[in-house]
Amino acid sequence: MSSDNVQQIIGVGYLSTIQGVCKIAETIFSFIGVLLVGVDYSGWVVTTFEVAASFSIIIAVILLLLYVTGVVEKVGFQWNKFQFGVHIILAIYYIVAVALVLHHGRGISKVIAGGIFGLFAVIAHLLDAFDNYRKQPLF
Repeated sequence: MSSDNVQQIIGVGYLSTIQGVCKIAETIFSFIGVLLVGVDYSGWVVTTFEVAASFSIIIAVILLLLYVTGVVEKVGFQWNKFQFGVHIILAIYYIVAVALVLHHGRGISKVIAGGIFGLFAVIAHLLDAFDNYRKQPLF
């Protein structure tokens, strides 16, 4: 499918697209993961996870607001290529953070649950990246 046939929806309708749903899921899963992992625990593993989740939340919310408000139309930029790169880089970092949390959180159910929600956020990032690539291939 060529990128000419796929139209990007801007405005409130963006919330019903795959990308909009993924950004909402990334935000919710990351927030729940931070609450479960970071409330009672500390250390470099928790900090690594919290940084990944924080970046996930910040990037998802900013991009969601840019699309819903229509700012992306006003700025002549290849947003899908940018998002593809950001989501892939963040997914790789998040996978490492989730692996560390799941490995070091053995026997602590809240930490394991937080890691699982982090894994759900990674899946949402990868699905979002795939949809961005589908709409605007890199080459």
